[in-house]
Amino acid sequence: MARANRPCDTETSGAPAALRPPAREEMLASTVEVPNTPAAQVQLPDSTGPPEPSLSEDLLFGAGEISKFVYGTSRRRRAIYHLFEINALPAFRWGGQLCARKSKLMEFIRGRENATLSILNDAAE
Repeated sequence: MARANRPCDTETSGAPAALRPPAREEMLASTVEVPNTPAAQVQLPDSTGPPEPSLSEDLLFGAGEISKFVYGTSRRRRAIYHLFEINALPAFRWGGQLCARKSKLMEFIRGRENATLSILNDAAE
């Protein structure tokens, strides 16, 4: 079947060349070349610390796992629930199950330690 000339055909549309989209060959010829830079010269962004662990490695599911991480035993689950209820623990509910991130728990504990040390230092002065 022969193709009919349509107004959208660039070759037969009669539109000025400046208004026509470039042909594939013209597009390939006009690509910008990027110089090859050796890997030693590439500047990487400064990292502010170790890479963040993946979510599956960082997430604790259930009060038992959180208790084992914080206290070393899963027998203190009720204490974890109590801390969560009084908003003294950075945890959240996911589908009804108590969850927490190891990294956030460590940040929280470090913050509490630093606050306690600063209070003790202020009292000593």
